[in-house]
Amino acid sequence: MWSVFISLMIYSFYGSVTGNNSIDAIAGSVFQPAYLVTLIIALTISIGIGSIVKVAFRRTIEVGDVWDAFCGRHIKVGDWVTVYTNDGHEYKGRLSSYGFGESKKEISIRNPKLILRDRAGKATRETLCGEEVLFTERDVLRIAALTSEQEKP
Repeated sequence: MWSVFISLMIYSFYGSVTGNNSIDAIAGSVFQPAYLVTLIIALTISIGIGSIVKVAFRRTIEVGDVWDAFCGRHIKVGDWVTVYTNDGHEYKGRLSSYGFGESKKEISIRNPKLILRDRAGKATRETLCGEEVLFTERDVLRIAALTSEQEKP
């Protein structure tokens, strides 16, 4: 059904450009040697550009929510994570649980350590902050992870 619709659109645009009013005239002009060679070259170039774009860019683009892409595909329970909070704190620990998809976007880490840094950004002290800490979506500014293995998309 869609192919018929697309074909009609192509024929109508081609007909309006060339001035041909009937399907027979359009078909006759398309299959002339000069037009046929041009059509084949245009199709070849289009397929080549489309293939390059698909191979080069589609692998690095992830569609959807950033949280779901990160938590759902790139980290798993037990990986080391560093959570940077909106209030300027930095915590590191082992990932205990996380929510993505329809569940709440929360992340909790076991044996969290608060990282204290000097003005130059060098870590000066790590302070243990209990057994587990929970961060909600509003708390998290960004998350960095050290995964145990690379998962292929």
